[in-house]
Amino acid sequence: GFNRPEDYAEGPVSIMRYVIDFISAYVKPNDSILEVGCNAGSKMNQLLRAGYSKLAGLDVNPASLEVLPRYFPDLARVAELHAGPAEEVLPKLSSDSRWLIYSVSTLCLVHPTQHSVFHEIARVSSGYILTLEIEWAAGPYFFPRNYRRVFERLGFSQIASTLISRDLCPEPELPSYYGHVMRLMRKK
Repeated sequence: GFNRPEDYAEGPVSIMRYVIDFISAYVKPNDSILEVGCNAGSKMNQLLRAGYSKLAGLDVNPASLEVLPRYFPDLARVAELHAGPAEEVLPKLSSDSRWLIYSVSTLCLVHPTQHSVFHEIARVSSGYILTLEIEWAAGPYFFPRNYRRVFERLGFSQIASTLISRDLCPEPELPSYYGHVMRLMRKK
């Protein structure tokens, strides 16, 4: 199945080129970055390869973080890793302690009863939030929401957004991201 951490570690990461282009004017190599839902670290590793070095990740699945050093030893040496549900890990982090917090196909899984996760992301971010999420899908595990509205209510303003599509991202491994909305929001 595709839910094994090893599958994520070896999965496509070219979407991160677009994320890095999207944030590069606002997030510098020395800024602190937290990924919510980092799994085995493949996306964070792309940030490391692009020169970002103050990286942290959190994932609900401890097995994902145990796999990370095997696939990404350089990342394992520098990244601060947190295992556990976002609603339990984020409250332990200091306010305004991460310049950028980002998620890729993770926040859409946050159940409506766990809305505190968004408050905590807004509290911990000192600068920016980037979401790359499917905003319209609804199902047993997917909860539709507009992340611009979610984070504007929490003191952020959107400065850029784009719809991931074949025109923007023609690489053959990216259709799984088509229909996702990438948003960059800045703390007011």
